[in-house]
Amino acid sequence: YVAQLDLNSGNITTIAEVDSGITSMAVDKKGNVYLGNTTKGSIYHLDTSTRKVTLFAGADNKNKLVDGPNPMFIEPRRLVYKNDALYVLDYNVVRKITINSADMVINCQSLAGKISLEKEPDTADGRGSDVTFAASYLMEFAVTNDGIILTDPKKAVLRIIK
Repeated sequence: YVAQLDLNSGNITTIAEVDSGITSMAVDKKGNVYLGNTTKGSIYHLDTSTRKVTLFAGADNKNKLVDGPNPMFIEPRRLVYKNDALYVLDYNVVRKITINSADMVINCQSLAGKISLEKEPDTADGRGSDVTFAASYLMEFAVTNDGIILTDPKKAVLRIIK
């Protein structure tokens, strides 16, 4: 579940029920929360004003990589919201979902990486669509005005996507 803690009173209030596969989240400029479900391969939207959770992108239990206006996800492990877009580390692919003012998906595109199920894939720098990142639950990323910074814990390097 998602809960709210009042720091003054110490009271905890349940806001919404969510599945156990939720492992990542991001908050937009309106205070709404996006929740990544790695088990189901989907992303949910929690409207904090109505406390309603709805499927935002992907399809539950149909884990695959599909770009476009109806995207699908393998395993959305990390989420970052910036400038009306939700950036997703989907297994080992960095993706960008453009969002409209009604909090709906306009488009999703893979920016860098390609799916590889190898335990220790060869990684190298190159064009975004040619790069393979070694998937790791320790991988993190940040979105800046200059690009995306991605950790590669298996190779002990930082990668910058521009």
